[in-house]
Amino acid sequence: MAAKNPESIQSSTLSIIQMDDFNSTDLGVFAHLLKGSLGTGILAMPNAFKNAGTVFGMVFTLIIGVVCTHCVHILVHSAHVLSKREKIPSLSYADTAEIAFKSGPPELQRLSTFSRSFVNIALAATYYSALCVYIVFIATAIKQVADYHYPLGTTADETINIRLYILMLVPFLYALGLIRNLKYLVPFSALANVFILVGFCITLYYMFTDIPDTSDKVEITSDFSTLPVFFSTVIFAMEGIGVVMPLENSMKNPGHFLGCPGILNIAMLIVVGLYAIIGLFGYLKYGDGVDASVTLNLPLEDILAQVVKILIAAAILFSYGLQFFVPTDICWPMVEKHVSEGKKNILQNVFRLSTITATGYPPSPRQVIELIDVSEGKKNILQNVFRLSTITATGYPPSPRQVIELIDVSEGKKNILQNVFRLSTITATGYPPSPRQVIELIDVSEGKKNILQNVFRLSTITATVAVAIAVPNLGPIISLVGAVCFSTLGLLCPAVIETATHWENGLGKFRWVLWKNVVIIFFSLLALITGAYTSILEIIKEY
Repeated sequence: MAAKNPESIQSSTLSIIQMDDFNSTDLGVFAHLLKGSLGTGILAMPNAFKNAGTVFGMVFTLIIGVVCTHCVHILVHSAHVLSKREKIPSLSYADTAEIAFKSGPPELQRLSTFSRSFVNIALAATYYSALCVYIVFIATAIKQVADYHYPLGTTADETINIRLYILMLVPFLYALGLIRNLKYLVPFSALANVFILVGFCITLYYMFTDIPDTSDKVEITSDFSTLPVFFSTVIFAMEGIGVVMPLENSMKNPGHFLGCPGILNIAMLIVVGLYAIIGLFGYLKYGDGVDASVTLNLPLEDILAQVVKILIAAAILFSYGLQFFVPTDICWPMVEKHVSEGKKNILQNVFRLSTITATGYPPSPRQVIELIDVSEGKKNILQNVFRLSTITATGYPPSPRQVIELIDVSEGKKNILQNVFRLSTITATGYPPSPRQVIELIDVSEGKKNILQNVFRLSTITATVAVAIAVPNLGPIISLVGAVCFSTLGLLCPAVIETATHWENGLGKFRWVLWKNVVIIFFSLLALITGAYTSILEIIKEY
């Protein structure tokens, strides 16, 4: 049995809420589990049924629901087994993966540290990818209402491009992403809950009212080539595994989470039932014309429908800060631990690499200074370096004369200036420096880590915006995220973890646990490969 490593077994901060601050009763955990599983993905279920047909969609939605619920079961049960074995009160998702590999076969024991990093990266990638979907969803809803009230032409090409709507969201995303204290995000989350509930109820009213005879517009089974999109979309909609471990660890009575009926079983029964019903009736209502989000099919001429679109868009926008907290809490410590005491400020370079290289729409120096907490004496240096960076982004790096004229530095700061200038000219060639180059060139002192964290947050927000701008189509991006991220985190990882956990103590008669998990792993990889392939082909075809 592997010895416990105190430094690597740390309590997780992967919850979107402070677990000490909320009611950890069975009812409270049940409510949070429902909220974590019933996200915006439910609005994409009618589009999923369009890619599968009514019968196939209903049957396989239920099957996928059972598989996803089982994967949550085996993850939590594995955490319980490992917790007792290692005498650790509670384990996070990453902790569970690491200890499971340490107790698995020799081939996996060597990968225990990697497994922890893999799960953390998968969690971060999943949340960041979901944030990209959020941005596209918000921009699409706003564009639809705005185009109705302020038409600039008669064709889609003559209306305002959706990418401009995405760029309009950037100031709000920056503001929400820079909030570090969760208590300040609570009002936004509460307001988002109200908006989403009202919007969802009105959407159901439209869906179940005057359902037309669509027997000639819907398919019982769909073409085989569209099934990967169906699987990817359903997995995206249904997976809420990222909040499971923090919720279970917070319970006063953890034994009530699993079992029969158990909180998990009851919650997932409701979730799977709602997803199947919404998917079926949304498809029956709108047929093959159903959009990536069913709210986009609501009649624009109705004021109530317009209110729904804006309410749900606002709800998702207000949820951005809370969802952004999770991957930031994972990734920032990875960056921070590489920052040594004697290092200098990388603010200018990281911010330019993200805002200029990624989006091509750099904010003004005044906006940067207002967003980022720098001392009064350093604002002049920051503004001048930012000017040099924006000049560099045009493809014409500043000459040494321009550098000397713009920035008045003392002898002791020439080294900093030289490094900033090097990074600026490297980026001008079209090949931005790697993180290792940045770290080697530039130092950050302990007192400036606060600034660096703000820059890191702005950089990751900008990256989500850049992805949304690159692929501003809701359908393909949902299926791509579901295929790559959610199938890995929700299906592949739990199956591997359970196999490693029970490797020493036996895998059941005829090693049925192993064979069962092999089937789950095969299904997850099949969903990943086919779903990603189909989604990428659709993106290439469209753009």
